Amino acid sequence: SIIEGQNLSKIKDFQSVALLPREKKYNLNLLTDRIELGKLYKYFSKLNHFSLDDLNYNLFNDFTYESALKIFVELGLIERTDGIYKIADASKKMDLFSSKTYSHIVEVYELINYLYQNELSTITNYFKQILEENIWNILIT
Repeated sequence: SIIEGQNLSKIKDFQSVALLPREKKYNLNLLTDRIELGKLYKYFSKLNHFSLDDLNYNLFNDFTYESALKIFVELGLIERTDGIYKIADASKKMDLFSSKTYSHIVEVYELINYLYQNELSTITNYFKQILEENIWNILIT
């Protein structure tokens, strides 16, 4: 899938895309909102040293925890060594877009919103443009 594959450009390789209900539901809102990420960081801070097994999966799912941890590690707010996470000594606010994972999640979130909120003709034109770009790239190479 687009989200799990961590490769948004893969969507351009196909002629059609279907967004179907999944068994797992991912809430990207938690991962795109600074306040919600702050709540996750406070939860991790209370644990101080922890592994993935120490997390309360009744609060959030594995996708949310793992993505948030990846964002915080990329920002230098949390350190990871041999599967153990530790809160780093960082006191300043960070630009979330400095995290590759955060930037990717926002990109996917915006694409999903675009696909679900626009009229069919707009979406059709969007994918037609992607296909034309791919065909042009194939002809050039």
